[in-house]
Amino acid sequence: MTVRDQAIYAGIGLQAAGLYERVDLVPDGEIYSASLSVGGPTPVGTFTLGVAGSTDSWGILAVPGPAGRIGIDPERRSVR
Repeated sequence: MTVRDQAIYAGIGLQAAGLYERVDLVPDGEIYSASLSVGGPTPVGTFTLGVAGSTDSWGILAVPGPAGRIGIDPERRSVR
């Protein structure tokens, strides 16, 4: 399977939140974060890779999708 003629999806996210009157011991304040993701079809199903970070931490998430679920149908070149 080549990348040519395949749909590749990408996304970006920006978040901001004010956290006040908390019940845990974390101090009140604002938190800011950003995320990037990319996904597309593979021989075993749709695969998504995301990277996200906030003001004091970051993480990576990879989600392989099982074959036969939502994905790109190469014969019709459309979402099934």
